[in-house]
Amino acid sequence: MIASDLIFAHRKGETYRVAFNPTQRWLYIPDLQPDEALLIKCWDSDASVARFAPHTGFEDPSTPPGTPPRQSIEFRTIAFFD
Repeated sequence: MIASDLIFAHRKGETYRVAFNPTQRWLYIPDLQPDEALLIKCWDSDASVARFAPHTGFEDPSTPPGTPPRQSIEFRTIAFFD
């Protein structure tokens, strides 16, 4: 993970980029249905567990011509547990 500035018009944040590593394992979920959801944990304060989940998008060359573009909704939430 490489820290990287995220520049906005009125503020600067930080995000992470991923450097290539041959031991990385990426998963592709090709048959996700409209009534299904994929949960991606983007951060965890507990340093003893996986803290980040890099994710991306790509153009799938096997998509048939004329297929409508995929739609997604990003929803962020915070959960606190005792």
